[in-house]
Amino acid sequence: MISFAPIYTSCSLAVGVELVARWKPDRRCVFKHLKDSLFEVVASENCKLCVGDTFCCDYFIEGEVIQVCNLTHQGVSGLSYMAGKKGGVRYERMDPQ
Repeated sequence: MISFAPIYTSCSLAVGVELVARWKPDRRCVFKHLKDSLFEVVASENCKLCVGDTFCCDYFIEGEVIQVCNLTHQGVSGLSYMAGKKGGVRYERMDPQ
């Protein structure tokens, strides 16, 4: 895959780093890096992902669709999820303090 957009790879993010993800219409989620490619939803507004959900994702590409796998949502595991089909997803990195 070739991309000229900013990209966050799970292997380059330290444990504890949070990514604030926003997409249309008015969706917002905060993902906390737990280990390897595993993330936890720590905040959620107007989207189907819930606080406490976990998922795997290897990379987050600015302005593109996000696709996650091995999603555990409300106690159900083995799910997948896609967001940002209309306009992609925008990210902001939040380092732990």
